[in-house]
Amino acid sequence: MKQAENDMLAKFVQKAKKKLNKPTKEVVVKKEIEKPKFEYNFIPSNRKNEEKELEEKIKNIIFKNPDVTNPLGLLIDKNLFETLSSSAKQNYIIKLSKSYTKICNTLDGR
Repeated sequence: MKQAENDMLAKFVQKAKKKLNKPTKEVVVKKEIEKPKFEYNFIPSNRKNEEKELEEKIKNIIFKNPDVTNPLGLLIDKNLFETLSSSAKQNYIIKLSKSYTKICNTLDGR
């Protein structure tokens, strides 16, 4: 009789442990709510087109006069440049000079 009671008690304890270890529906729902859902929209960029246009301008400038003294002055978009603040003008010229150097290096085969 004692053995039967011990077996029943052991089964009862095992069921209780399973219930305690099993996640409740509330926990599962909270975990699903906490997962962030992201929607990605791709924004088309025209950077490659701008780079190609700049490359064509640079090629034309170099082929017309390989010893050009102020290539950045010829590449600057005057209308855009006039509307910029002084710090924006500096940034514009720095970016333009980096692009110019990069393109010239690729044209020279470096």
